Order: sequence, then structure tokens, then C-alpha cells
Amino acid sequence: MVVSRLTLIVFAALLLSTSGAKKTKISKGAAKPNETVTSNSSAERDRVAGLSEAVAALAAVGQELNALQAATAAPPAALAGPSEVCGLADSPHACARTLTAEGLRAVLQQGLDATVAKRGRPWLGPGTPAWDCGHFGAWVSERRQLANGTLDRLHALHAVVQAASSGEACDPERFPLLDAEEVALMIHLSGSSIGAEAQRQSLSALPRLQDLFVSVSKLAHDMEQLSYLVLKGKLPHCFWRFVKAYISVIDTPLNAPFDANTDDWALLQPSDWEHIGLVYSTLIYFPALPAVGRAVNDNFDFSLARQQYHSSSHGLVVMDGLLSPKALDALLQFTLEATVWFELKTGYIGAYMSQGFANDVVVQLVQELRIGLPDLIGDLELMHMWAFKYNQGSKGIKLHVDDALLNLNFWVVPDTANKNSSSGGMIVYLKEPPTGFDLRTYNSQRETNVDLDAFVASSPSIVIPYRQNRVVMFKSSLLHATDEHDFAPGYENRRVSITLLFGKRSR
Repeated sequence: MVVSRLTLIVFAALLLSTSGAKKTKISKGAAKPNETVTSNSSAERDRVAGLSEAVAALAAVGQELNALQAATAAPPAALAGPSEVCGLADSPHACARTLTAEGLRAVLQQGLDATVAKRGRPWLGPGTPAWDCGHFGAWVSERRQLANGTLDRLHALHAVVQAASSGEACDPERFPLLDAEEVALMIHLSGSSIGAEAQRQSLSALPRLQDLFVSVSKLAHDMEQLSYLVLKGKLPHCFWRFVKAYISVIDTPLNAPFDANTDDWALLQPSDWEHIGLVYSTLIYFPALPAVGRAVNDNFDFSLARQQYHSSSHGLVVMDGLLSPKALDALLQFTLEATVWFELKTGYIGAYMSQGFANDVVVQLVQELRIGLPDLIGDLELMHMWAFKYNQGSKGIKLHVDDALLNLNFWVVPDTANKNSSSGGMIVYLKEPPTGFDLRTYNSQRETNVDLDAFVASSPSIVIPYRQNRVVMFKSSLLHATDEHDFAPGYENRRVSITLLFGKRSR
């Protein structure tokens, strides 16, 4: 698809601006009777507001592009501190060294180093000589070397699907570029039966192949993020070619009806890989965050948080104002700019501590939480940390529990993005699975033999509306889900949640 430069700029500017149990609602820590929440979204209002903002963006775009061509910047440093690693390379988040700032920093650096090795150096990453487009060719050549052989493997995966769909025998020896688990996974995904045990074993291949799968929501997000980075002067204008490539790939899906909650994965077509393969699910930009002083707000009352937790029969804390203003701004910047959103989900995408969701602000936050909540977090290992970014209109995460002792969730996007202040947060049900429960039954997003909605139907629940910088802390074994949310269109308005999991759950 041929797109003129003016059309491309208009499109990018538009992306940034339009794109039976008793319940209790919490606001600022106080419990009140819940009321029915009704969305009052207006498509016409959004369209007019979006066009107005797009016109404003276009008025300045010429100056921005001139500034982009002339700008230079020093490459950001890696995470400060020691570079040694700890624990197993494939499971850095389970390392006990997360108990110290130095250890946690090393674990995060290990994940970042592995991400760079697999997904390429970011444009402003360590070793990048300069910012301007004069070095673009060398950067692209480096990506081509990293991706060597990927297109051949993609052709092989499609060959397995085609053979399986035609009823042909799919002996792994026919596909030397793939291992047996990868062949079995593609046979299963084609709709052919491979047996329960073979299906279970084939799932081990999914992490190796996930970067070759796409969804409409991830493609749209990645295109929005690239447009945002160029328009904000974080990437030089030569990256417009990749925005144009994304448009050509998703042009047809975007013109079709798009249900944000049934966003099926699809194996990337070889022809599409030739357009976006060098940047799809790769590390393109990694911002250097400023020093923030304290991560936790000076006015955050740790004593009140501890009192709330211990006075609640199920250990639930809801408080506003967790982060200091500088820390909040820094983490919001990171979620907007860092191209670390590699995990495909239904209705949202994920970024993980083992795959580049790493910076010194979160290191500092964890340590200040340990000091401020010694009897709640104290010496508990940080088992995992992630961020999720949601499609506008998606339902988010279904009912589940997490594999830890204590959940800590907070939100960073400004309240102005949320079109309904009575919702948009999460629902916590005051009910836990039976002792010794199987995590796969109560955490899987797929169908299980337990009807979780029926399981919590008679249980009280707490509906917690969305607020920027609100923290929700509770026992990880409490069933919880994302509440309905109605956020404004536009890349900067996407709902973002950050989760920290502390403590190893006893089996």
C-alpha cells in the first residue's frame, strides 16, 4: 500500500488523539454502597475532540520534523549498579537476591541484557554512536543479522499448518528448521488432534514462537507507539518508514469490525514479516529515566496502610498517592516510551521484569516498600513484576488468583483518560480457593473445570474505581478481575496497570 508522507503524518496524528452478591465501592479508602455504573461514551464527541487535537498536532509537525533531523542525544546508560547476575537465566524473578537493591538491580539487568541479546539494541541503547538518521542503515543491517534465518523458520511453520490442514503426515524430519515441539504446536493450532500428552509438551514451544504471532491489538499498539516516539522527538524521522510498514500490514484488519475482547492471534505472514519483521516485538527504544529522589510520596501513610491491612479480615488496602510526583512521571514516561510490550494477550498486552520492564525507579520503590511495610512485605521475595496496557473497550483480565502471597497494584495514567470515574479499576472478591488449590485452575484465562463466576456469585466483593497513583494491596489468593473500563481514544490514554507480587506461595 502506497501512503504519501502527508497522509502518513495525518494518520499518526490521529492515532495520538483518537484511536447477585453484595458489592462495595471504594473511593479514597472509604467504603460506600455501590451503585450501577452506566457508560456515557459519545462517539461524536470523541471524533470532534480527536480531530481538534490532530489539527493541533499537524500545525507543529513541520517544526517537529526539522527539530528531529537536527537533534542529537547521548545514549542512555544501562541500569546503574553491578552487572553480575543471580539465579537461573530462564527464571530471574525467582531469585532471593531481590531482597536487596543491588540484587534486584542485577536481576533486572540480567533480564534486560537477555532482551537486548534476543531482540536487538535499542536505538539509544548502550554502544549506539549517535541519534541522527545517518546511522539508520547500520542499525537496520544489525537487525538483519539478528533476524537471520527467521523468515525461513516462518515459512516452515506455515508449511506445517498447510500440511496438517490437508491431512498430510507431519513428521518433524520434514521440517529440519523446527524442533518436534514446534511442529506439534503448529499441528495443534491448525485444528488437528495430537493427543493430550503431545499437546501438553508442545506448549513448551510457545515462548519460542510467540514473536512470530500477531494480533490486531498488538499491531495497532506498536504502530501507535512508534508514531508517538517519532512525533515526540524520541526517534528520528527515518523511523516513519516502519510506521508506514505497520499501516500496510494492518490496513485490512483495521477496516474490519474490531472486537477488543476477541482479538485472536495469527501466525505472521512471510510477506508481512518482510515489512515489519526487523522491528516487530523488538527493543527499539529504551528511555533513560531521571533520578527521582524518593519513589514513595512523602505524604503516603505507611502506618495507615498497615492498619487497613490488619483490620481487614481478608487483608485489603486501598490508598491514594503512592508515588512521589517525580516517580509517577518517570514510570508513566517508561510505559509510554519503552518498547518492551512483547506479550500478546486478549484485549491487552504485557511487559515483564524478565523481558526489559526494568528501571531504577522500580528498584527504589520496592526497597522503600520493604522499609515502610516491614510486617507485610519486609523480607518477602519479589516473585514477579509486570505492566499491562489495555485496548480501549476491552474487558481486561478475567477472574483469577496469582501465584504469590501479596499483590500490590497501582495505576499511572492520568484520571483525565478515564471517561467514567466510577469504574475502570478492579474488583476484589472476598473469597479464596480451597486450601491446596491448583493454580492452573484458578489462574488460567482459558476454560477450566471450575466456573469461577459461579464460585464467587454469593461472595461479597469490593469494586475499586480507577485513580491515577492509587495502590491496591491484598492477599494474592483472593479472586480478582479488571473492572469494566471506558478510557478515551488515543495512545496516551490507554489504561496501564503495574503489578508487584511478593512472597512464595506454599503448595
